Amino acid sequence: MKIELLAAGWCRHPECVVMRGGSWRPLEMPAGVALIEHPRLGIGLFDAGYSQRFIEATRPFPQRLYRWVTPPSLPAGSTAAAQLSARGISPSQVRWIVLSHLHADHVAGVLDFPAARLFVHGAALRAMRRRDCWENLLHGVLPALLPDDLDARTTVLEAGDFALVGPGDLPAHDLAGDGTLLIIPLPGHAAGQIGLQIAPRDAQPLFLIADAAWSSRALASDGHGPSRLADLICESSRTATLTLNRLRRLRAAAPELRMVPSHCPACWPRR
Repeated sequence: MKIELLAAGWCRHPECVVMRGGSWRPLEMPAGVALIEHPRLGIGLFDAGYSQRFIEATRPFPQRLYRWVTPPSLPAGSTAAAQLSARGISPSQVRWIVLSHLHADHVAGVLDFPAARLFVHGAALRAMRRRDCWENLLHGVLPALLPDDLDARTTVLEAGDFALVGPGDLPAHDLAGDGTLLIIPLPGHAAGQIGLQIAPRDAQPLFLIADAAWSSRALASDGHGPSRLADLICESSRTATLTLNRLRRLRAAAPELRMVPSHCPACWPRR
């Protein structure tokens, strides 16, 4: 199994939102995408990053507010589809995508992969559908970025699907049926947020933890967690704190498990 971490665009966010005690200076944060070549499931992705569709979807008001608050940077050739094409992989070859949650910086590239099966937590879909335009915007969701045939293309994961015990006694769904790809609920930051543990037979295991932490420093110290300002976009700050603390304990108990937050600049390559 081959795994490659790609930064499909970047955005700027005030440091004081990303971590307690930070300044108002902007931090550049990657939109992380993992390219996974599984021997049985074929080529897949964890999240889809930014694309030009994010710019198009945020031209009108009120969606434009999203782009003002977190201005994106999308250099030529930096979308997930472009980076895969540069590696000789056609977007139509991508067979599956695990969407950690439905925030726009994680799903804007989905429409570039028309043949991919999507794996999404049911709580994420229900939350998006019960909210109005303003409520979705406040929670970082732009439904226009998702395919029109979303229901037909999506495998919806519910609580009963997470029947196995994953790392740190976290519940898990065995995507490949062989323990190499475990989808794990990471609630709090967004409705239905999930992560993905990747366990190759001959390499260090990775745990893609989405936005359960915004940096590796937050996993190591209580002092580097998100600020109270982050509560404005958080589904449940209390649950997010519980999830982050569970990951901290897991990191201490299993240092061989490499945890990768989706927006940590130290974890993702800069083009």
